[in-house]
Amino acid sequence: FFRMVICVLFMIFLGTQHVGPVIAKSFEPIDNVNLLLITERLLKLTIPVTYTWLIGFYLLFHLFLNFLAELLRFGDRVFYK
Repeated sequence: FFRMVICVLFMIFLGTQHVGPVIAKSFEPIDNVNLLLITERLLKLTIPVTYTWLIGFYLLFHLFLNFLAELLRFGDRVFYK
């Protein structure tokens, strides 16, 4: 549960500190159809968005589903032994 909270907080941090300001600055180049600045903004977004997707998949498929399996007593830990 603690890792889930940390992942959600890190995703919020990435969104507010890295993705939000870049998107806020990209409205003017889109209105003026400045392809160079639009490309620059997209390249600035690639790393934070990639980390957000990776953390999101880790959060959903590893942490949340394992947490749900433990709550439902579905996790069979001796199956692979």
